[in-house]
Amino acid sequence: METRELSYFAEIVEAGSFHKAAQNVGISQPALTKCIRLFEQHLNVKLLIRGPTGVEPTEYGRSLYARAKAVVAEIARAKMELEQISGIGGGTLTVGTLPSQAGNLLPEAAVRFTKMRPMLRLFVVEKRFAELVAGLKRGEFDFIVSSTGRYEEDRALVHRVLFRDRPAIIVRRDHPLSKLPAVRSKDLTPYSWVLPPPDTAHRAVVERMFATNNVQIPHGIIECHSASFLKSVVMQSDYVGILPSNVLSHEEELGAIVALKVQPELPTRPITISYRADFPLSAAATAFIREIRTLAKERQL
Repeated sequence: METRELSYFAEIVEAGSFHKAAQNVGISQPALTKCIRLFEQHLNVKLLIRGPTGVEPTEYGRSLYARAKAVVAEIARAKMELEQISGIGGGTLTVGTLPSQAGNLLPEAAVRFTKMRPMLRLFVVEKRFAELVAGLKRGEFDFIVSSTGRYEEDRALVHRVLFRDRPAIIVRRDHPLSKLPAVRSKDLTPYSWVLPPPDTAHRAVVERMFATNNVQIPHGIIECHSASFLKSVVMQSDYVGILPSNVLSHEEELGAIVALKVQPELPTRPITISYRADFPLSAAATAFIREIRTLAKERQL
């Protein structure tokens, strides 16, 4: 089994067709088809079938795909690490983050870090929590910035707490709720909300807050994964939103957004840096994590 075959196979699964995959990898479609056919003969299993919407992996193909992505990612990372050490190249660092953590601490840390390593290629990817964890396990990320959630006991991953963050219920400046010295769940019911989707930690916080006080969650909800979109909706309307308190500093300083004094206080959650237990962090990853930690400490998070 060669890494080229694994790489081609993974590309076909992602592209959904031999034609697109051949264009992406830079070879002819007949050559790619022949390579995969020989690969299947060598493994003595059928990896791909033609479905109504294109090429789809079989049961064997789905099993191999996850491992193929991990192998290809590990080899690419090893090559770049060697180039970085030898001085041939600057290397590449790929970091995954929750959308809610992409707008404040991480960008400033990235600017500081890349100034010290101008040859390094830094990729920052926003994904949902489950997608981040799955990508990390496949070797697509060097590390991720998220929360542990239900993966806290997963021994395949190492979690290091960066800081603890308390969710903030937010409104625009001059919103009627901003004038209250303390806000309770019943005060929030007359207003529409802009919220993360149901499978997210902050959505669960809001639903739990209303359920604990036997209050019906309001109608007229807008759902989004984007922290910037959520903040824009709040600033332009009477909608109420929820975000990590650490991503609000800029808008709070400008006076555009107000974090309400909610009673009782919402629970904190750990924001963590997670990486694979079976793969040591590169020198670049370790240095970037150190920069993120330094900045978090400076901001007293």
